[in-house]
Amino acid sequence: MRRILPLALCLFISSLSFSQCPAGNITLSTQAEVDDFVLTYPGCTELLGNLIIEGNSINNFKGLSGITQIAGSLRVLNTQILDFMGLQFLETVGGEFDINNNSTLINLSGLDLLASVRRFFVYQNQSLKSLDGIDSLTTITDLESISIFDNESLISINALSTVVNCPDCFIVVEANPNLTNLEGLENIPPDDMFFLRLVDNQNLVVCNLQNICTYLLDGGDHTIENNASGCSSAAEILDNCFFSIAEQAVAIQIVLAPNPVSEKFLIRVAEGMSFKKATVYSIFGEQLFLTTEETIDCTQLTTGIYFVEVTTDRGSITKKIIKK
Repeated sequence: MRRILPLALCLFISSLSFSQCPAGNITLSTQAEVDDFVLTYPGCTELLGNLIIEGNSINNFKGLSGITQIAGSLRVLNTQILDFMGLQFLETVGGEFDINNNSTLINLSGLDLLASVRRFFVYQNQSLKSLDGIDSLTTITDLESISIFDNESLISINALSTVVNCPDCFIVVEANPNLTNLEGLENIPPDDMFFLRLVDNQNLVVCNLQNICTYLLDGGDHTIENNASGCSSAAEILDNCFFSIAEQAVAIQIVLAPNPVSEKFLIRVAEGMSFKKATVYSIFGEQLFLTTEETIDCTQLTTGIYFVEVTTDRGSITKKIIKK
């Protein structure tokens, strides 16, 4: 019996040392629960579900410093945090990065290693001045991708400039009364952009980022209204864009219709312009087929987004088509 007890004790201690992360979602509602996380789940680095942090007694995340990955969403709401120090080793969020109604939050510092999220939602944070702190974020992976709205003190989104991969990017910048420019969105490829919503930003005057200009010139879906002069409409933004005359002339004289398309779409070119050929590409840049016909049959294509390079006697332009 004397030999068995020490062995059992060792096994018990070992099991504590290698305690697994909690299964499923976890909600932390008080500062004590945040502080005790590292004690309750020693050695836990990868959460399998959502992490929800909600409670007005919570003012720091120091007890969460071991977490490196969250397979589900990270939702932080109604806290008293100033920043994200304590989550400095977090690298990926498989679901939504959802930061909502944290009245004292000033910036996102502390998220230095965060590289990938599924969706990026930051809204109704009354004291938030900037998104500084997400210097490693490069990838946002899903539709409804970037939503920044109703942050009354926000003056800069420049920290998003590291985002270079955002396929089917749905961008919403809405009701941020002190935001004056969109610097930070400039490195999202226009071909990745799916929808652009710029609404009710009373002091937003600079929107003519080159990628946004290209997206709008190519007829990208958008809602743009109730911003300051310079950003109050797509036409106003395009007036401040810098394109060659050739690029503008070709783009505005070529229409793909209907778009979205179910079966066939027609390439229409302006009078005096000669259509030569069209090349259809997948969203990954793979050439699918080439045709000299102005009516293109899409029945063989699966539902999704495609790009059509239209070549005329005055140059070429690539436009997006959506197959229903």
